[in-house]
Formats: sequence, structure tokens, C-alpha cells
Amino acid sequence: MTTTAAAESTTYEGNCHCGAIKFSVVLPPLYPTGLGTGTPLYECACSICTKKGYLFVTPRKSALTLTKGAGTDGLGGGVLKEYVFGTGKWGHRFCGTCGTPFGIVNISTDAESDAVVALNARMLRGVDLWGLEVQEAPWSQAAQTAMGPYVPPVFPGPKELQATPLEEGEKIYTGSCHCGAVTFGLRSPWALEDKGPADLENNQVEECDCSTCIRFAGIYTYPRPLSRVPMHVSLSSPDALATYFSAQGNGFGGTQFCRLCGCQLFQQLVGPPAERVATLPAHVQAKIAEKIDMRPVHLRALDVALGLTEQDKAEWGRVRGNANRARGSERGKAYVVPE
Repeated sequence: MTTTAAAESTTYEGNCHCGAIKFSVVLPPLYPTGLGTGTPLYECACSICTKKGYLFVTPRKSALTLTKGAGTDGLGGGVLKEYVFGTGKWGHRFCGTCGTPFGIVNISTDAESDAVVALNARMLRGVDLWGLEVQEAPWSQAAQTAMGPYVPPVFPGPKELQATPLEEGEKIYTGSCHCGAVTFGLRSPWALEDKGPADLENNQVEECDCSTCIRFAGIYTYPRPLSRVPMHVSLSSPDALATYFSAQGNGFGGTQFCRLCGCQLFQQLVGPPAERVATLPAHVQAKIAEKIDMRPVHLRALDVALGLTEQDKAEWGRVRGNANRARGSERGKAYVVPE
């Protein structure tokens, strides 16, 4: 990150998590909440932006330089995956390997034009996004009007969630990626806007700023056992659920996203290598099996996050407001940008 002497502009650098895309962008400095002027972050409340968890900056194309993965149009064309719906004017680009959302590109304009790019600031390095000013995107209402009402895809397996009567405190949620290739249900041990029982592990929703979660707008619940989260993958897209294992992680788990629309959905836990586990005492093996018998759910994929009713909107506000913010960026080895 480089700032000019007059502090009129700053050059920020960023990348998708796996390093397939790298860039620099020149902007008026981002500024902390309530302080100064410069570049705020924008948040849009439409269905796709809510699921992606975008935090936008809006540079002109001329201020954005892709140093890797520029593609056919200088914005990752042909390198990034692209999801288009509705009017067909806007392409939601994301890395097909790691699932990092890149941003939104107007694909109806000439490739040589200096159009505005809605760039996902979650890719920027050396920036504490949690401390920056976030405003409603000025186009948010117009975007929702232009796209019309969004109808969430229906999870076809509700009977799996209701096979036994709900116990006290349990609550059922449904969710999906944006295109509907992957749908799921969640039988949560407690209402997500609250904390769970004190003696229950992972009893609170958690938002994390580690190198993967900050890029994926990660806010998760960790229900156990895995059977609490049945899912359904469309027969027309049987390979829609992609899994990304970071080369810098311990290999014990990865993130899962829809390879068609790029929406984050789950984490997949696999634990230590089987050959290593086999050498451990039986009680340790049992504990490991118990630990990985869960499907962490990315809450932005839930229907309630869309706020389609006033009740849902209020509930989602409470879920976000009560989530525990974990500084994953300060734990373990520091993230190193892949070559």
C-alpha cells in the first residue's frame, strides 16, 4: 500500500486467495468509520450482493491494473468465472479455484472504455476492513428495483429436518446459493441471533478476518452433527459444489462454494490424514471423528439473510450484531500471497 505525499491518492494491492488474480488500484484513501473524507466502502442489499458479502470500491478501469490474470479485457475476462443473471448487463466475476468474489463488471460496454468497476475491497491487503466506513451503495435501491423480487430456490428435503420433533430452542432455516444449484436446510440447536447453551461447543455465530474468511465475507455457525445440515445439489449440475483447500492451511478443512454463481456455502472438515489418525489411540480417534462430524454453514447463504420480510430483516440484523468477531488474522502463520 503506497500513499502519495499529499495523501490525495493511495495505491492498494490485492488478490484472490489462491493468487490467480493480482492487482493494484489507485483510490482516494479509505478512511475509518466517521472520520475524514476519501473512499468509503459500499454495501449493496440486493440478493446477489448480500450472498456474496461484497464491500465495494468503485474505481475507473484506468485506475485498476491487473498484474496477473488480466485476461481479455484487463478485468479477468476469460480467467475468472462469470455469473450473469437478470438483465444480462452485469457480470459477477469470481475465482473458479478459490471462490474469491472479484466484483461486478459491466459486460455490455466496450472492452476499451474507462468504465467504473465495482471492485470487491475484501481482496485488498494490509487493510483492516472492520475499522472502515461502510455506507449503503448509492445504486442499491435501483439495483433491487431493476432485478425485481428475488425468489429463493426451494430446498426439496424439509422432511429430513423434521424427522423428529424440534427440541426446546431448536430452529429450522433454509438456504441456497444464488442460482439454486445447491440448496440446503439447517436444524440449528438454537436461534442464531442468540447464544447457544453455555456447555455447547461453538455456541455462537462467528465472523472471522483470516485471509480466507475476510475474502469470502465469512460469518459461520458450526452445528454438530453433520446431519443437521442436509443439502441438495441439482441433478442438472451435479458438480456444482466446489471445494477449496488452501495450500497454506493444514489441510484439515476447506471452503465450499457454488462453481456456477460463486456463492459461499459451507466449510468441509476432513481432519488429519487417515493414515496418521490410524496410529492414534481409539479414544483420540473417536474425538477426532466427533470434531469433524459437522458442516459449518456460511450464514449469508441463508434465506433469512436476504431480509425479504421485515421480520427476516430484523432477525438478520440481530444475527450480525451479536456475532462474535474473531481476529483470525492474528492466529497461526501469516498469510503469504501465492506466486
